[in-house]
Amino acid sequence: MKKDDYGVWEITVPPTSPGVCAILHDSKVKVCGRSSDFYTLMIDYAGHQISMLIPSGERIERLPAWITRVTQDLKVSPVYDGRFWNPPASQTYKFTHPRPPRVNNIRIYEAHVGISTSEPRVGTYKEFTKNILPRIKNLGYNAIQLMAIMEHPYYACTFIVL
Repeated sequence: MKKDDYGVWEITVPPTSPGVCAILHDSKVKVCGRSSDFYTLMIDYAGHQISMLIPSGERIERLPAWITRVTQDLKVSPVYDGRFWNPPASQTYKFTHPRPPRVNNIRIYEAHVGISTSEPRVGTYKEFTKNILPRIKNLGYNAIQLMAIMEHPYYACTFIVL
């Protein structure tokens, strides 16, 4: 591994043969080290852990900062595992519809699906699609920002019994 001028570590894993990635798709990946000055890549090749560690200091493990997929197996541990995501072409998603045209003037509507009904209860996605989306479109909005689905203080206040 080598460290660049900005303190970012990198490693190049050469292919096993031309066009064949050395790291298998969906392999577990962690950054491990025994010193604040040294980190190394630990890869789980189908159950075989490979790590290159130096024997100075306490061992630490981190997910790579640019990992694109993580999983968690609560039967084994509460720790998340980084996964190397490089599926074969036969397993990659193929878009079936063309990309919508780019708009010049975007108008964004911030939507809270759960509190989009006039009744004192949590609304459903089906109700939102049927009752609210047409209203948003008729108001001239051309983009929707769906807010996170989580417990919300407004949800609780609709159920207060005095």
